[in-house]
Amino acid sequence: MILDVYKEQTEHKHKYLRAYLATWFKILISHKTITNEKYNQIIYVDSFSNAGEYTKHEKGSPLIALEIFNNILKAEKNKKLDIEVKCYFNDYDKTRVEYLEELINKESFDRRIKIKYNAITANEHIVEVMKEIKKYSSKKALFFIDPYSVADDVVSLESLKLILENNDTEIIFNHMVSDVVRNIKNYPEKYETFYQLEKNTLNIPKKGKEFNDIFTNNLKKEINKEIYIASYEFLNTKNVTIYFLVFITHHPTGYEKMKEAIWKVSDGELYHKNTGNKNCENLSLFSNEDNTKLKQEKRAINIKNKVEDLKGILIQKFRGKEVNYEEIYEFVLKYTIFTKGHIQQKTLSPLEKEGKLIRIGTNISNSIYKFKE
Repeated sequence: MILDVYKEQTEHKHKYLRAYLATWFKILISHKTITNEKYNQIIYVDSFSNAGEYTKHEKGSPLIALEIFNNILKAEKNKKLDIEVKCYFNDYDKTRVEYLEELINKESFDRRIKIKYNAITANEHIVEVMKEIKKYSSKKALFFIDPYSVADDVVSLESLKLILENNDTEIIFNHMVSDVVRNIKNYPEKYETFYQLEKNTLNIPKKGKEFNDIFTNNLKKEINKEIYIASYEFLNTKNVTIYFLVFITHHPTGYEKMKEAIWKVSDGELYHKNTGNKNCENLSLFSNEDNTKLKQEKRAINIKNKVEDLKGILIQKFRGKEVNYEEIYEFVLKYTIFTKGHIQQKTLSPLEKEGKLIRIGTNISNSIYKFKE
């Protein structure tokens, strides 16, 4: 078996995964501790787990997840917390699963972490896991579906719908649109059902973003429950979309935290573009301290520029209207990439100072905001 090379976009994708997993797991553990809520299973599913590491021993997604769960459990003061963390790792290549299991067996993890391995297709794995976890009356589950060779196994729309039938499940899905753009003419049968396209439209050229829009819109129509979807774009050095990392949840809090992870990882840029050199920072003329300072300055500028966009969006949406804070927050949450932290100090207060709205009331959350014509 030959291990995969750790690509630049994979490294960035894993930063995003780390940021959200840590937040997701901490919230579940702290909420369980404070409220004694009766869910006893936290479930993490990786249906394309690969071999667990790359050619230079960089950690793959299963090891990243286990490390995060283990560290948070170790730091938890209540060592007798009644919780079980069930991890389901799968890869169609049995040799990769065996390699992964050997890697994991060399480590020592908290006894509350339980691991199950499979070597079947991703669609079969999703069906099997969903069947098994349905017996748990109260649970929280996150599915990480990250195909690294889409031609081997195209995840079906039915599989994603099956996951989302349950209110306590979330999905992070690597939507490999570049493979679709490249292969749909030669292998239309692999994609027509997933995108619900008529056969006579399959040969009409589409860009990656169009396929992602078709997918997310179809999913919203197919699910009979409210879902929130955020898509984060990955571009190659030629500005061509490689894939979208798509986050899907039933819960506004999860959606908010995922957007916070995007902002944290992306330094204010709402996409990732490959530089062509994964280790390009090592070639910098600046010291590590200077590089960090430059990054912080760039991040501050990017966020300031993006927040200017939010100001314009709110003015356009609410021009001439009187609305309360909840209406503004709900709009920002559902229809923009911005978070709660961007609303008051970075947007509404500056708009008030600029004379573009009037706030009626002293309490921020209970005030009425009157946007000028």
